[in-house]
Amino acid sequence: MQLPSPLLDGFLLERENRYRARVATALGEVLAFVPNPGRTLELLYPGARVVLAPAAPRPGPPRRTAFDLRLAYTREGRLVSVDTRLASPLFAEALTQGRVEPLAGYAVDRAEVVYGESRLDFRLTAPSQPVCLVEVKSSTLVEDGLARWPDSPSLRGQRHVRELAWAAAEGYRAAVVWIVQRPDATRLMPHAGIDPAFAAALRQVVGQGVEAYAYTCDVTRETVEVAQEIPVELPLL
Repeated sequence: MQLPSPLLDGFLLERENRYRARVATALGEVLAFVPNPGRTLELLYPGARVVLAPAAPRPGPPRRTAFDLRLAYTREGRLVSVDTRLASPLFAEALTQGRVEPLAGYAVDRAEVVYGESRLDFRLTAPSQPVCLVEVKSSTLVEDGLARWPDSPSLRGQRHVRELAWAAAEGYRAAVVWIVQRPDATRLMPHAGIDPAFAAALRQVVGQGVEAYAYTCDVTRETVEVAQEIPVELPLL
């Protein structure tokens, strides 16, 4: 997936709220939209090196934030995509390119599918196969090779996996897929310390037929691409 250009480097001054940050750049101090509602404390802290892209034009009144915060560098200098909006299109791109092996043969039939009380990311179809409902999550938190999700409590995430379990009980194929938007994870585990209810719910629904997959990404200043599958480990509760 190609990233927008031109990019603008800067240093984070302050995250004013979940969705807006002040950034020092060569153009002076600017406001940037943060397309990631998570805490991301390990990436978005005062002084962190970040990369902005111009906001896409849209109808209506002008935005307060002329830029989107797209990339951040870890303390070790590794580039991470922090834009949670990319997770679903990255999954769809990888599926089309045949890089999601467990779902080989499936294609996107519809996006943003209402099921139960949730809006799930994708409905997939394949010849002679059950319809598959997929919810895609974005992970940016990696600790010693272990990708974690969520980094803040997620009632929405709990609801999504329970809806997927109901779908599996009705004969659908159902999967939750994490797109880890960095290359340095070797496995993914739900963050029971942050959201024990989600960790327990995932363990339960996997036992009820919901599939769980995770993929890392290669990230450059020009592109973000799904790289390889990593195992999803369920914590002992």
